[in-house]
Amino acid sequence: MNLRLPVMAGVFHGSEYNLQQRNLQCRKPSIFTGIFMRILEAFRARRPDCAAIVGLVFGPDVAMAYLGRGLMAIAYFVGGVSVSAALIWVFARLSIPAAYGALVVLAWHSFGAVLGYRAGRSLPSGTTFPWYARWYNIVLLFSAAILPLAIIARGFIF
Repeated sequence: MNLRLPVMAGVFHGSEYNLQQRNLQCRKPSIFTGIFMRILEAFRARRPDCAAIVGLVFGPDVAMAYLGRGLMAIAYFVGGVSVSAALIWVFARLSIPAAYGALVVLAWHSFGAVLGYRAGRSLPSGTTFPWYARWYNIVLLFSAAILPLAIIARGFIF
């Protein structure tokens, strides 16, 4: 004798509840979710190719912060700001086209990619990273560092 209890207002009774639970557990994530999770895990593990991508996109200062090398990140940030200020002054004085500035930025970011790859390759496998090596802290720190520089530059230009 098969005894089925009625389903009312989304409430499952008896064996139907067990079937619903099994269906929720057996669902596989989509292929996009799997790929996205693999990419996130690679960035969390600080693989050298991911460090090279960070260096290419954001520059060597962010790549060094991402790899947990704070003093090198500060040094590259100060160096990048100094070079940028010198380039702005040179381009304004000599009326050099802005395309040359883009080449300098491309060279700086390419240097960041190479540096990020080499530094990421030399990391030991069980490294614990400091607080500033997390992505949200990197965004916060570099935003907080660039804001006063933009205000100072605005004061000198206008």
